[in-house]
Amino acid sequence: MNNLNNYKSFEAESDSGDCLRLLFIKRNKAKEALMYTWFILSFGLFYILHIWIVKFQLLSFDICAPYEATHVVVTAKDRSRAIRDITPLEVPLSALDPNQADHTILLQTFTFRFIRYYFSMQSHTFSALKYSCALPCKDVHEKLGEGITSDAQYQGKLRIFGACLIDVPMPTIWELLYREILHPFFIFQVFSIVLWCVEKYFLYSLTILILSVVSVLSNLFETKRNIKAVREMALYECMINVKRENKWIVANSTQLVPGDLIEIPENIYLPCDVVLLSGIVLVDESMLTGESQPVLKDPLPKGSPQIYRGDKRHTLSSGTKPLNCRGNSYGIVIATGFSTAKGELVRSILFPKPNRFKFISETFKYIGMMGILAILGFFYCLGTFMEENIPVVNIILLSLDLITIAVPPALPLAMTIGTTFAINRLKKKNVNCISPHAVNPAGRVSIICFDKTGTLTEDHMTLKGVYDASTNKIESNLDNCVSILQESMATCHSLTTINGEMYGDPQEIAIFRSIGWESKERDGIRSVIRNDGDEIKIKHLFHFSQITKRMGVIIEAENQLKLHLKGAPEEICKLCASLPENISHTILHFSRQGYRLLACAYKNIESYSSDQQLGEIENDLIFLGLILLQNELKPDSTDVIGTLQSARVRCVMSTGDAILTGSAVGKLCGIIPGDSPVFLGDINGEHIVWEDEEGDPKDWTDITGICCLSITGNLLEFLIYSSHPSLPYVLSKGAVFGRMSPQQKIMLVEQMQKDDTLVAMVGDGANDCGALKGADVGLSLSEAEASIAAPFSSKDLRGIIEILKEGRASLVTCFQSFKFITMYSMIQFLCVMILYTLHNSLQDAQFLYQDLFMILPLAIFMAYTAAYNYLSPVMPPGALISVPVVSSILGQILISLTMLITGYLTVHHQDWFVPTESTVEHPKQGPENTVLFILASTQILIVCMSFSIGPPYRQPAYANYWFSSCVVIVWVISVYFTLTPDTFTRKLLAIYDMPMDFKEKLLGIMFANLVIAWAYEKLGVRVIMYCFKKIKERGTD
Repeated sequence: MNNLNNYKSFEAESDSGDCLRLLFIKRNKAKEALMYTWFILSFGLFYILHIWIVKFQLLSFDICAPYEATHVVVTAKDRSRAIRDITPLEVPLSALDPNQADHTILLQTFTFRFIRYYFSMQSHTFSALKYSCALPCKDVHEKLGEGITSDAQYQGKLRIFGACLIDVPMPTIWELLYREILHPFFIFQVFSIVLWCVEKYFLYSLTILILSVVSVLSNLFETKRNIKAVREMALYECMINVKRENKWIVANSTQLVPGDLIEIPENIYLPCDVVLLSGIVLVDESMLTGESQPVLKDPLPKGSPQIYRGDKRHTLSSGTKPLNCRGNSYGIVIATGFSTAKGELVRSILFPKPNRFKFISETFKYIGMMGILAILGFFYCLGTFMEENIPVVNIILLSLDLITIAVPPALPLAMTIGTTFAINRLKKKNVNCISPHAVNPAGRVSIICFDKTGTLTEDHMTLKGVYDASTNKIESNLDNCVSILQESMATCHSLTTINGEMYGDPQEIAIFRSIGWESKERDGIRSVIRNDGDEIKIKHLFHFSQITKRMGVIIEAENQLKLHLKGAPEEICKLCASLPENISHTILHFSRQGYRLLACAYKNIESYSSDQQLGEIENDLIFLGLILLQNELKPDSTDVIGTLQSARVRCVMSTGDAILTGSAVGKLCGIIPGDSPVFLGDINGEHIVWEDEEGDPKDWTDITGICCLSITGNLLEFLIYSSHPSLPYVLSKGAVFGRMSPQQKIMLVEQMQKDDTLVAMVGDGANDCGALKGADVGLSLSEAEASIAAPFSSKDLRGIIEILKEGRASLVTCFQSFKFITMYSMIQFLCVMILYTLHNSLQDAQFLYQDLFMILPLAIFMAYTAAYNYLSPVMPPGALISVPVVSSILGQILISLTMLITGYLTVHHQDWFVPTESTVEHPKQGPENTVLFILASTQILIVCMSFSIGPPYRQPAYANYWFSSCVVIVWVISVYFTLTPDTFTRKLLAIYDMPMDFKEKLLGIMFANLVIAWAYEKLGVRVIMYCFKKIKERGTD
């Protein structure tokens, strides 16, 4: 299969963004038989490789044309590969697309990550199998409005789309156990245990076996618990009214299929995605978006020629809860199961995006290097083995023994325990983590994007006043505003009332309550009652659009139809026939003070049609005024930003508000330094417009030196798509990104992530969900269930500081644990190599003492040290293959080797020294064995102490009482072994009794080793880093 990547492949893409590369294959029975033969002849080794590596699975297949294929090789965006069965499916074409004829076709389908794909022989493309309802709105009503009219039609759709259920498979205990025991590390552990048992190293074998089994069972039950939690969140069914064959029936929701006409239920979670055909529905979407305020959904316009493309204003998503339905509320099912919005959220949890952090991949590189070192060590000792006439089988065992020494089986436990401790500490600080793999990247985050409203500022709004254009005054008492402006504020909104409680956008609630009028709803018709008792009827509502940044409403007052608009001032002003003098300066003035501004305008109209679009009638408006709203900063926003900036973590704001409003809030919270000049950027057609805070135009050449940029989302999008040369500079100086759509927030995160920069996103609502998922570290401040879309969730903004602190602590713990386990292996490896050269070796009891009574408690307790109290400006290292890590390990290896050789030479030159007569296979008690054993044991403790990183990432080692106690105990034992071991200890650990004057010399070597190793780790590594930095700087000059 070497030509796998060269053969012509196909592509498939779904609406969820899954981009797949496909290769068609068919099973070859002869190759399959040969493969099974290899399974047997290799005693299962080839089977294990077959499980691990997809290319080995492909050896029993042939590449073929699509129409011959029995299977398909799927390569996902994250480069993971899988082989899937191709299943023929005979379906009526109309079941997929109501525009198509009702004849039967045969589809070649496969399922990948719960989404079914089909191949079109005509277009030679794969597509996600979905129900196509991209029709003009009037056609949706006409062609789909009666629901499913025949049982044959229903059965065809059921065969295609399956049950309306997000059914996450729950693997059995045996399936999970099978996955765990075939993990490469577990296989290596089993291999090591078998080898040690053959060598009669039973006690440590039993210990590692118990630890391995406990680890496997722990992972197994944790995995099962996590899958169960996701399954319980995803799995849902209810009884629902559905129209089938022209009559209404009550059916279980699992029986729903796309095209069904259903009655929208109240206070019941929807089991499917629905396009609303009639009625008005208030929906709680907090489960999917985290948005705490309910959203009003309008029916799809009946006579509109506009094509329906999943417009959120008319779409109710699976997992959302209709709170109130006005009128007869019916809708057409457009998606079921994993194809729904909730299904996509569940899939994002089950198949998270690949981690960009390189720590794990570099770990395997190091393990490979250590394995190579073990092989080299074997060839170095081969002469000794030959000299002793050791049988070939025993030589093989000794070589394998060297591999288990160089690559310690305890490495996985040491690498993960620090992260486990960090997650538990976060939980105690009310920060929940559902993705352990996101903890270590948090330690390297250097940029954080903050949403504004609800994140840096309070979620609720305060109405500060209204600028009345007719009087050119700011009115704090709204009764003093002209009547038509009061009318605009009272009617142009999407609020609704349920049981006397008003629901909707916080800013609209603040405006309406300030005006003091009364809202009424009866028989699905909304109206507003003036203070004088006159009634204003709401005839038609145009919902707020993120694209146009405005909304509108048609009302009837005193037999006159009127169109009222409310939205971003820059958008509303464009639509007005005339504007007050100096309105631009007025808008700038209020925006600089941090107000959120909404402009109001209106015009009288003669008539309207419910199918009309707002864009058809929003012209020649009369400008009424500006509404001045304010979000107060959260009490801890300034402190949080200040703490992050003092740690050299760059903070930027990504908001839907105007850039001037964002800039004002940015100055208040510290994102923009108070003395820094701010330049505002926007796009006008194809021209980039820059100006200062006073509104004076600026040339690009004026924007230099220390400054901050506030730009619009449209300008950011233009710079990205045009690959503008100023983009890097804008990204580096950008502090506030305003008027950002949800997609533009994702684009900002992706641009910030370039050059391996790790980026965090902190947000709280629907507009932030995509960016939270796209960032390396996402923190949701929402209390809703949708926070599962982000790796972390918290009620408090300070949670981001705790995440970064624990991320740094976990990261350096992983580094120190890896270095410690590596050095433990190398020290033991060097000790054994020297003893092999001397025709001796460590005895089983000596191995057991080091492996069981030293390594396990030290590795566990050193990882228990808590995070430091403050964030440091110095970022911890982010790569194993880096100057500080490599220089530390190599330096400590050299120090340890030097001290081992020094110890041996010292004992060798003693008058009483007599070489021990022993062999590698049958080591005996002797002075060289004892000296090297005591020195090696002490060196393991010394490197553990040297690698125990404290401030500025973790608490001092002495604050970890468990670790401190363990170190003291092991030191006392080491000194005891050196100076005054009793008869039982000498016999048990094969310690040779030596003269006291030499014991004192040995003690001196031990403490010299401690001083040199400690000084090198704390000072020497820094000197080397400084030298490399200077060399690098000279190279760039």
